[in-house]
Amino acid sequence: MNKAINNTNIDLDSEELDHINIGTINKVSRSEFIGGQRDFKELLQYIIPHLVQENVLSVDDPTLHIRISGDGRNVGRKVKHVMITFMILNDIKNHHIPNYHHTVILYPRVEKYEPLEFILNLLINDLRDLKNNGLNIANTLWHFGLYFSSNWKFLAICLGLNSANSNHFCAWCLCSKCEIGNIKQDW
Repeated sequence: MNKAINNTNIDLDSEELDHINIGTINKVSRSEFIGGQRDFKELLQYIIPHLVQENVLSVDDPTLHIRISGDGRNVGRKVKHVMITFMILNDIKNHHIPNYHHTVILYPRVEKYEPLEFILNLLINDLRDLKNNGLNIANTLWHFGLYFSSNWKFLAICLGLNSANSNHFCAWCLCSKCEIGNIKQDW
């Protein structure tokens, strides 16, 4: 699969390093600001025929349910990475097997809005196109149900919302953190 899918390197502009250890900086300096992205549609064009062949998907019901998830993680103590993966929810027996969670984006950086906005741009356009127009594979138009899963921090950053510990944390109301316990308030 790695040979069939194009991988794109994304050069993120350099910011100050989060690292304290000079040895760590030297080891990762060549790749510190290069992220990797796989073409989402090419991944699906590769995976869907295999799932049809294994009778996981049927051309009689050409609907795929895809979960997209992302999070930041530490690699070692000092190097931080952000990874965005997807899995096909139709493949019920393989939900908990790591080989069926496909990496779409991986880049070395902390979770911040600006780099996420930049690196997610192509993926968001692909997802919008898949949701609105579907994907034609072997004369079958596949439709998509998209589901997003992540922790509050990652989702809030992606959507540009306030963090969970901010004064006005709720995405749906104007309740402040100091008013949350006021049961006499008419919300």
